[in-house]
Amino acid sequence: MSAPISSWVAHANREPTDLLIDAMDAWLSRPTSAGFDHTCPWLDSELHRLILVHVDRAAHKRRHMPTFVSTRPCGLDDHGQGPMSVIVKDDAYGQQALSVAHSHPESALQQAITLVKDRDFSLAVAVVSESEFEDPERFDSHRGVLLSPMRDGVVLAVIHAPLHAKENLDDETAREDLLRAAGYAAYTLDLSRDEDPRHLHKRIASLLEDVFDEITQIKADAAARVLTNNPLWPALVVRTSPEWRAKHGEPLVTGEIPLKLMHAQS
Repeated sequence: MSAPISSWVAHANREPTDLLIDAMDAWLSRPTSAGFDHTCPWLDSELHRLILVHVDRAAHKRRHMPTFVSTRPCGLDDHGQGPMSVIVKDDAYGQQALSVAHSHPESALQQAITLVKDRDFSLAVAVVSESEFEDPERFDSHRGVLLSPMRDGVVLAVIHAPLHAKENLDDETAREDLLRAAGYAAYTLDLSRDEDPRHLHKRIASLLEDVFDEITQIKADAAARVLTNNPLWPALVVRTSPEWRAKHGEPLVTGEIPLKLMHAQS
């Protein structure tokens, strides 16, 4: 792990400096709990950890403490400190424990919405697959319209979808239409290939700055009483290729053909 970064310079720019990115990448490179009796996707899954470290940075910059929600219970009593608590030294707000909640039998997104009700200061992050988000039995409990921009906190829905070699434009349009109907606006991140870690981190950080700027604007408009309709809350749509998931040990997206069978059929 690299040396802690001064709180004066951690958020000196809109997006993280190379120094901060290197520290975030070092946090991601730490050993996970995989292989132990108790494991947590927010500590083991490459996708979850990537989302966690970047959301924690964006939230820390804005002085919010996120709660990260997953469906599967892990049995851990202590998830350690949040990434920014490890990276930033002499933080006036002190060391912050990583806040993780598990929602079984409810979906992670449903639980995240419940957690922020009537708690304007709160932020909850949930990763769900595209099929989980669309599940007819739970779709109504996933809608962004359930969140009041005046009274409730913020939920960042992260929707994991497959990225195909030849993306069908009709499918992409249908996904965005469904999200809008549910009260969300899609901000898309594609993970499909190996790339320089700094370049990847800069892409994600830039996208999340746009996401949090939009959330801030929604909250400001609500406080100023200028919202005329229910807002479209930003949702992060992360599309991953079969190759990326195979390399990083991520499970198949529901309904997807395994990579080895895909190659055998081609």
